[in-house]
Amino acid sequence: MREFILSQFRKLGYDLKIKPFRTILDDKAIDKASQILGKAVEPPIFIHPGSGGIHKVWPLKNWHALLAFLRGSFPEIPVVISLGPAEEKLVTPIKSLTERYGIKILPQVDLETLAACISLSRLYIGCDSGVTHLAATTRTPVIAIFGPTNPSVWAPYAENVTTIRSSWTREEVLSFTEAPLPQLSAEIVETLTSMISQREFLG
Repeated sequence: MREFILSQFRKLGYDLKIKPFRTILDDKAIDKASQILGKAVEPPIFIHPGSGGIHKVWPLKNWHALLAFLRGSFPEIPVVISLGPAEEKLVTPIKSLTERYGIKILPQVDLETLAACISLSRLYIGCDSGVTHLAATTRTPVIAIFGPTNPSVWAPYAENVTTIRSSWTREEVLSFTEAPLPQLSAEIVETLTSMISQREFLG
């Protein structure tokens, strides 16, 4: 997003500098988020698998493989999933996965509470979506998975964001398999392992 905006101004002869935006949350929002997330020894991994554009959603079979990896490799770390009004096509398959792996689905909350929940998490994982841009305004490390859209144009501009480029077709998005699960790319596994293993929690 930043590069796209700056490129438009450069065409007009302006050389602008943009600083990352940070969300400032009050104690009330943090307290509300803490109550929603519940008490846990470890801060959760926060996942928002959806997007306003269905073609931008990482295929469901990949989210399935990701959840299986997280539960198998980091069983002590809780996982929270959020779904918004635009993700009704994802509700049924995602709910079946949360029931299988004992994962909490976040109730519908306002944007401030959503940002607070993300800020209390150790890691956020999502695709090209508004919620991923919201997550980037917190101090929580963000993994943003891009497919058909160009991250150099549309990725959030923040130092806590790591983008991963993948590829998929629109037809693959809603494909859901029980087994065999697709193999996560080495880049995703290495990035996840590195970021989850960092003991410093900035929230």
